[in-house]
Amino acid sequence: MNPLFVIENEKFFKEDFLDDINEYDDIIPIIKERASKIKLDEIECVDLNDCCNKTKSNLYGDIVGYTDEDENFIFQEEIEEYKKQYGERFLNLYVIRIYKCLNCKKWLIDIME
Repeated sequence: MNPLFVIENEKFFKEDFLDDINEYDDIIPIIKERASKIKLDEIECVDLNDCCNKTKSNLYGDIVGYTDEDENFIFQEEIEEYKKQYGERFLNLYVIRIYKCLNCKKWLIDIME
């Protein structure tokens, strides 16, 4: 099996994704592009993970950015250049959050807008 992407030596396989991966066709390329810049932290969730119901422990990483009125994704570090080029347009916060269960290795993507 080939990983879909690797973050900090942690492999993320398509087969281990918890939802319909096709719903994230526009997000996966962003994660692949930024994989080397994402930092994974170990976190504890409030409830047991739905995937295996055996642990609350997960790896967590995120990509913080913004979307403009044309739905273009702008990375946090690109925001100053974007403002120079396009001015003070209204931007929406857009965070791509990645969780991976430390027990069963299933993973998911959550979008915060």
